[in-house]
Amino acid sequence: MLDPSPYGIFLNYRRKDSAPYARLLREELTKRFPGTRVFIDVESIEAGQDFAEVIRQAVESCAVLVALVGPRWATIEGRDGRRLDDPGDLVREEIRTALQMGVRVIPVLVDDAKPLWGEDLPDDLLNLARLNALKLSHDRYEDDLRRLLSVIERILAEPAAGPDTPDPEALRRIGAAEVAILRHPSKVGLFGSRNVHAVAFSPDGSLLASGSDDKSVRLWELPGGKIRQVLAHPATVTDVVFSPAGELIATGSTDGRVRVSDIATGETRHTLGSYPLLEGVAFSPDGRLLACGAGPEVLIWEMPGGEFHRTVPIGGWLTRVAFSPDGNRLAATGGGGDIVVWNLLNDVPVFRLDKRSGSPIKAVAFSADGRFLATVDGVNVRLWEPPAEKPRVTPGIDVGTSAVAFSPDGRNMAASSSVGRKVRVWDLADDLQEALHLDHRNYPNAVAYSPDGQLLAVGTGGNRVVLWRLVSAEG
Repeated sequence: MLDPSPYGIFLNYRRKDSAPYARLLREELTKRFPGTRVFIDVESIEAGQDFAEVIRQAVESCAVLVALVGPRWATIEGRDGRRLDDPGDLVREEIRTALQMGVRVIPVLVDDAKPLWGEDLPDDLLNLARLNALKLSHDRYEDDLRRLLSVIERILAEPAAGPDTPDPEALRRIGAAEVAILRHPSKVGLFGSRNVHAVAFSPDGSLLASGSDDKSVRLWELPGGKIRQVLAHPATVTDVVFSPAGELIATGSTDGRVRVSDIATGETRHTLGSYPLLEGVAFSPDGRLLACGAGPEVLIWEMPGGEFHRTVPIGGWLTRVAFSPDGNRLAATGGGGDIVVWNLLNDVPVFRLDKRSGSPIKAVAFSADGRFLATVDGVNVRLWEPPAEKPRVTPGIDVGTSAVAFSPDGRNMAASSSVGRKVRVWDLADDLQEALHLDHRNYPNAVAYSPDGQLLAVGTGGNRVVLWRLVSAEG
């Protein structure tokens, strides 16, 4: 995983252009923020370490990158021409990585440096020209420095994500540690911070998929968090799910279509459906079927060919679907609060709860043994045992729940809550006692357990995925 004690500030500079300012600024930052790690290449990389890899990890884990731009920053020549045009140029790579990962970048014009223009920059740095730059000059050094430190202080003052401390008994049962933050590149959209709406682990745990309203699905390699593929979409991605064999990924989107893509190549194999909104998608346990809620019915396609299989007429306005572990039942939930569990063997409902005026059901999941069905209605997390129609309601939940997931061993259940910005974990074997809750900097929208149950992925606002390592009493 990424460095668990990340750098707060990354200093990006060219040695032949602004090295004296970089050293001086590092001293000022260290004095002003004594508890914050400051990365500067000549002092932060130990002998024998991979230079490029250390820099990549430091950029990805920092809160802010300060790019010192001197008078010769864009024009310094290398062996084969302008260094800025070399894709392997480390200064370019550091800024490119920061922009891609959504790290805050502050251009600082040193002395007589001129503002950057798009025509001076390679394509992957064009956004740098759009960022408001500060100045750091010899004549106004104290005033310029004060302004820069004030901006950095505000960035570092944002509340950091970290686990809340549960009671001693909860600590005995389960604990957690944040191990990585994976960032989609765009943090801010037209109406504010962008959100990761869906997360899913591949069946072997080697990949993590995240879908965002930045119109992309990103496939992250684990451990390490390196991006393997970026799957572009024309609209917000609302759900992601891997096929049981791990060779395909299906995504739901607000453009009304389901896309099935090849993991190895990133190519789209099928584009299915055409409805106003297709939010939830689910593979059957054997991987033979793919289901999606579409208006009053569930659409089902055969995989891997993508042939249309059948519809299941549920009624209401469907948003989320889930197969039972044995593949014989299909749960579908509606925008009006409806819940239906359909027996696919004899084509009849085995459980139906009509709540036409109730809160919309935002998530549904079966436990690993198929005994429980969990639903999230934006206010409560309810645990059903179909065909019984009286659920258990989890205690201590806050308003604003949006996602739920069961641990692979069936012992725990996790749900997100936007109010309080927490993910709560309950112990199902101990009468729904709360095991712990995890505080987040941004609103949590999606949760998923890794296949071995050791990681919990949380998709949040700010276009982030936070990975938590879960530790049981057995270690």
